[in-house]
Amino acid sequence: MSSAGATTTAARGANLEFGIGGDLRGLESAPELGFAGYLRAIQDAARALDPLARVDFLEGCSTPENCAIALDLGMPYRQFTDFYMVGGGPGQPDALERLRQNLDRAAASGTVTALNMQVWGTRTEPSLDRLADFYHAAYALAKPYAIGVFTETHINRFTYDPRRLLAVHDRLLADSSGAYGLQVGADFSHYVHQLGNSHGSNWDDLRSGALRMDPFDPGNIISTRIIAAGLVGYGHLRCAVPNDLAPGKGSIQYPLADPAGEPGADPGRRQLRFHGAWDESRTAAWRELYRQAFAHQITHPERGIARFSTEFIEVEDEYRMDAYGNLHQNLSALCWAQRLKRELLATASKAAHAN
Repeated sequence: MSSAGATTTAARGANLEFGIGGDLRGLESAPELGFAGYLRAIQDAARALDPLARVDFLEGCSTPENCAIALDLGMPYRQFTDFYMVGGGPGQPDALERLRQNLDRAAASGTVTALNMQVWGTRTEPSLDRLADFYHAAYALAKPYAIGVFTETHINRFTYDPRRLLAVHDRLLADSSGAYGLQVGADFSHYVHQLGNSHGSNWDDLRSGALRMDPFDPGNIISTRIIAAGLVGYGHLRCAVPNDLAPGKGSIQYPLADPAGEPGADPGRRQLRFHGAWDESRTAAWRELYRQAFAHQITHPERGIARFSTEFIEVEDEYRMDAYGNLHQNLSALCWAQRLKRELLATASKAAHAN
């Protein structure tokens, strides 16, 4: 293998990081250990599951003092998520005002490099014109801060239909003469849970084949138009499975790791209220989408760092509905992602040596 090939192989993976976020209750450290002790407890808990595990970053934003502590421990705050409504609404500021506030928070942290926007919308609202105007203004606003702006795939947002996401992306490319489009914050749980789900807003098109989202379908829109196009640079790791659950029954969260494998858990924890008995094979579609996203990032070392944080949560009624621990699932998701990265890098290294 040439020295150039060796350099490329060594560079692979440096632009892919995994962090911790979501519900971490249960990791409180002794008060006298302070915030630094809490962060060490997170790292120790991850290594208890996998000695090779590391927390590359934290999802969120804290005080400048805590951000400095996190940075010193090698677990800097790097990104956080918020809700944005173009034009504002009851109790909601205009999206640009919210963005300005969060850019200032990010700058004050000294370590945050990206913001993730959940932008309200449907297939038709806001209009393409309003969304394009918002993104042009948003990117201009963020430019002096040198902070990335990403848009999350999420229920009750315009990105819930990937075709709408791509319509906005294409519009921005046309408006900016190809200089920029959307940067995607991939939370693929919001796509996977739609597969086979007759209660979802995209069901008619999924059923007819007009919308193809199954990651094992080579022509699916997520793999071919979002991942392969290099749009993903931010992500959340919360597992979901294809299901036909109505809203309010935990449709968008499913344990990635065996709930009965959690310390102190009994076998009965495998029985989930609405999903039935936990079955690892049901997680295959979710795992496949992230495998594709990680593999694409690894094979393009010229790209900037893509960061994925865990996000098992307990919010509203689409997420945790059972007795399993979000903390254990978040740690398990972190370890799973890092193991997969090591496997992908080993495969890439073998291929490079073969050539």
